[in-house]
Amino acid sequence: MSTPTIPVGIDDFKKLRTNNLYYVDKTHMIREFWDDGSDVLLIPRPRRFGKSLNISMLRTFFEQSSEDQHHLFEGLSVTQQADLMAEQGQYPVLYLNFKNIKFDNWNDARAEFQFSLWKTCQHLSAQYPSDLWEPFRTMDQPDYPFNRVQRSMLDVCEVLQQITGKQVIVLIDEYDSPLLEAWLQGYYEPMVTFLRGLLGSLLKTNPYLKKALLTGILRLAKESIFSDLNNLEVYSFLKPQFSSCFGFTEEEVSKLLDDCSMDSTNQQQLSDWYNGYLFGGRVIYNPWSVLAYVKNRPLYPEPYWANTSANELVRQLILEESNEDIQKDVETILNGQPLKNFLVNDQIPLRDVWASGSTIWNLLTFSGYLKPINPQWDENEDLVKYDLVPPNKEVRIYFRRAIGSWLDRELGESSLHSLFESLRNQDWETFQIRFQKIVIRSISYHDAAEPEPEKFYHALMLGMLLNLHDYQVKSNRESGYGRYDVMVQPKDIQRPGFIFEFKKLHSEKKESPEEAMQSALNQIQSKQYAAELKANGVQEIIGIGVVVHRKDVWMETVSL
Repeated sequence: MSTPTIPVGIDDFKKLRTNNLYYVDKTHMIREFWDDGSDVLLIPRPRRFGKSLNISMLRTFFEQSSEDQHHLFEGLSVTQQADLMAEQGQYPVLYLNFKNIKFDNWNDARAEFQFSLWKTCQHLSAQYPSDLWEPFRTMDQPDYPFNRVQRSMLDVCEVLQQITGKQVIVLIDEYDSPLLEAWLQGYYEPMVTFLRGLLGSLLKTNPYLKKALLTGILRLAKESIFSDLNNLEVYSFLKPQFSSCFGFTEEEVSKLLDDCSMDSTNQQQLSDWYNGYLFGGRVIYNPWSVLAYVKNRPLYPEPYWANTSANELVRQLILEESNEDIQKDVETILNGQPLKNFLVNDQIPLRDVWASGSTIWNLLTFSGYLKPINPQWDENEDLVKYDLVPPNKEVRIYFRRAIGSWLDRELGESSLHSLFESLRNQDWETFQIRFQKIVIRSISYHDAAEPEPEKFYHALMLGMLLNLHDYQVKSNRESGYGRYDVMVQPKDIQRPGFIFEFKKLHSEKKESPEEAMQSALNQIQSKQYAAELKANGVQEIIGIGVVVHRKDVWMETVSL
């Protein structure tokens, strides 16, 4: 038997089947979609988990076409269901994909939306020729009324039903992509207003609608664009419905490896690196990474999925928006521990994303960077809470590498490496000089301004030290009789451990750097911050006082 051709990044069902590329059979989703009692379904899943391919598969199955597409489903499970196959090729399908609506301003985004919807009308008018399309001919023109653009897809459904005599199936891929981009670029409100009008008219009380499916990464807060949509059913990965439709199950991965003549060693590597997602309680593999691994057959696995795009949110979290609670959580994740007792809420309010750490971690959970485990009923709040952990080795490595690469880019790889080298060698004069250079190059006067510049320096140092692979780094934890700022514990207890204490210089009180430094070192000693390190068997412990004033830094050490 010849080795099958493995596709990576192809989300066109017809292209896969026509070119005889390997396809993991997901046609059971057709039955689940068709039998669901809701008019409108929203299924959010992480990126590159097969959403676009499934949308393409549904479109190919239901869409009326001038050519018979029955043969594309030969050998797949759906063909064993005669009642469902009777629906194949019987409906007009309105397909929309919003993935390319990504601009840095509202005017360009609005123009692209208008042009994209006009192109959809052009495609449908060629597929279903009629004079009824005449009102849409000029929809790409700047003077076309924008309120008519908002309700245009409802009008399209009416035209399709008049031409075909059948209600319309609506499929919308990456519905949230324009909203995420608008939020990042600062024009969220006009985008919300536009999509509320577009999707509200299309999906609410549309008499021409048979069924609709939307996919995206997130379920955005209902009050944003779905506030009046009472016929919407949301199936996040916390629910059992559609649990095996996105990503690969254990059985599907085993069959894939068998078809490609790969052995149990490969199965174990796939399990360690790309397994671990939980959809409706079912263990799921990351399909992008699995296919890339099988296609490339590397000697060692690689983080394929995590390397496909940078996560702007995580970058902001670590380098720009960090506060004490978030620092602790990042440190917990990088040290391989779970975030405890989180309410996993699938309604993400983007406008309030920085209001709390819980919103940030929910956003990362539904984006695929964390998974909820150990559900526990909270008697006080009458709801279920979870622990959050990275799903697998690929994502754990991503977190560490991403933080490191961002710091390398911001600070310079050689600067960071040199800083760590001087710390390990306890060359404190060089350590101070290198840290001072990093500060001068990487932060603004505003960052280091009053009233609490020491908190910014604390966050900067913590972000850098979290990349010390041979140390465990902790922040703001109790030890002795107080809470240290940063503790650096060696994984090999024969090596030295370090305690950092940050103090700002009270220049308004005419405090000298020497006086502020003495206060920092006295606090490390009097509060016995070294107690935790000593209890863990570390013999050599160095306390490091760090005094800061604007962009000036002073350091001194004391043996503990």
